[in-house]
Amino acid sequence: MYIGLDWMVIPGYLGHLARSALEEDHHRVVSFALRPPYDWRRPVGLPRTTWLRTIDDDVQPQNFGVHMAWRKARDSEVWQQVVSTVTLC
Repeated sequence: MYIGLDWMVIPGYLGHLARSALEEDHHRVVSFALRPPYDWRRPVGLPRTTWLRTIDDDVQPQNFGVHMAWRKARDSEVWQQVVSTVTLC
């Protein structure tokens, strides 16, 4: 469930982040979140449902996960097809 944002925009935003320059902070944050350190644990009190888990849930019907979505999002034409399929009502 998306709160406060248009639910059709959220999957498309991953494409913007994936195609940004490697040295940009927002690119590095998402790249790090995709492969956290093996001993990392979610701090107590933080929500279990994250933005990346929401993306993962959105692309599961297409039989790929958030890591494949990150790779597909680097190609804008491919990602637009994914987003249009995910956001079908």
